[in-house]
Amino acid sequence: MRLSIYSNGKKHMQDLVDVGKQIYETEKVLNAMKRPLDAEEQKTAAQIRTLITHAREALKNDDLDGARVLSAKAHALLLELCKESRRNSGHKPKLRPI
Repeated sequence: MRLSIYSNGKKHMQDLVDVGKQIYETEKVLNAMKRPLDAEEQKTAAQIRTLITHAREALKNDDLDGARVLSAKAHALLLELCKESRRNSGHKPKLRPI
């Protein structure tokens, strides 16, 4: 029984680390975008930042599932923003899929 509790706790900690990394990487790529964003892209960037903020709050409140969902939404929006950015500038920001 103790092994199971330890194993579950270890997995939970790894999940927290993984979600934290995804939040960090999403924000890092968003902040690295150098070209000016049009109005629609600015709205998307603001949504991403809001989702990142809420994901961090969820992690602080030990809501791993909520943080994971919010982080995944932010990441998905960032992927769309990067696709649009590539279409407009030809630049390929470094972003790996989750």
